[in-house]
Amino acid sequence: IYIARLTPQGIPAGDEARVTFFDSRSDELLPSLAWSGSVLGLTWHHYTQNGSLGEWHNYIYFKEIYPTGEDATSETILDENARGLLPRLTWTGSELGVIWRCGGICFSRISFGGDMVGEIVQVIPSGDMRTYVPLPPAWTGSEYGIVWVENRFEEYSMQVYFTRLNLIGE
Repeated sequence: IYIARLTPQGIPAGDEARVTFFDSRSDELLPSLAWSGSVLGLTWHHYTQNGSLGEWHNYIYFKEIYPTGEDATSETILDENARGLLPRLTWTGSELGVIWRCGGICFSRISFGGDMVGEIVQVIPSGDMRTYVPLPPAWTGSEYGIVWVENRFEEYSMQVYFTRLNLIGE
């Protein structure tokens, strides 16, 4: 994943900077950025081949970077179960909220500085891999709003769902 600064007119202002550094047997996909006022929070889906059997796994990574592309924090794996997809990130004014597809939908809070706050919250249960997170969580000042889409093949329809989470993810 690379980052580039642009002028208000969309013209590159300086060189692009590479912000992820993994080997050639992996892909960094679908980044999501949130500006804190001094650093960018960056989360992405890391698709990699592990082990001697050549199994492919999906992880959600997070780190903070300066606008120049230099690391402000080290990388953190948010979903160590090798099933994370489609991360979405938002800034609350004091911390970050991130949601991703994890079999169901998962949510986590991240401190300014890159540490996880509390436990990962399972917003909807695992097992249904037909979910999609189209938007980052919305922050109202006191709670998060989360939207996801479920593709229900047996009904040949897509349903949009919404839920609210307080600061501790309930």
